[in-house]
Amino acid sequence: MSDFQLEPELVANVRRVLELREEAETRGGAILNERVDIRLDGRGNGPFIVTKEEFEFVVDEPPIRAGRNTGPNPLAFFVGGAATCYLSHFMMQTISREIPIDDLRMVARGRFDRRAVGGHLERLVYEIRLESPADPGDIADVATTAEKMCYAHNTLVKAGVEIATRVNLNGDEITVLHADTSHL
Repeated sequence: MSDFQLEPELVANVRRVLELREEAETRGGAILNERVDIRLDGRGNGPFIVTKEEFEFVVDEPPIRAGRNTGPNPLAFFVGGAATCYLSHFMMQTISREIPIDDLRMVARGRFDRRAVGGHLERLVYEIRLESPADPGDIADVATTAEKMCYAHNTLVKAGVEIATRVNLNGDEITVLHADTSHL
């Protein structure tokens, strides 16, 4: 049996964020600006130090691409950023609905056309594995709602990237979503 319990303040904060998003939607949306500062910390193709407010992380390339291999490459951050954006919206939905999650893991894979000029991301596959006493229908609804709310997901879908999300609950695959564009 799960010992799942959310702090009431956390639930209230998430519900308020979701209410603000709904209010913005009725007004035709809102604009969000995101800023990071980047500096080269070497004489090759990296490493690059990326700063977001008080946080820093390293982005680099392997030596074959003139980097020093001191951190994940840019595409790893790209795939990881898109995946965690989706997963963040997934968790906001579970928190707002007070759905207990005992364990949550995701594998995200991007398929890139690596031609020299004009290459691009063609497909993303998210595989979510979670342990929860929740009803499979509730988790499927969370996954669908998270997809509709995720900025990264919607941006990639509008750019023509195929996205598939597989959700496995307690060892059973409960749903496979293919990018729903009806809300875009």
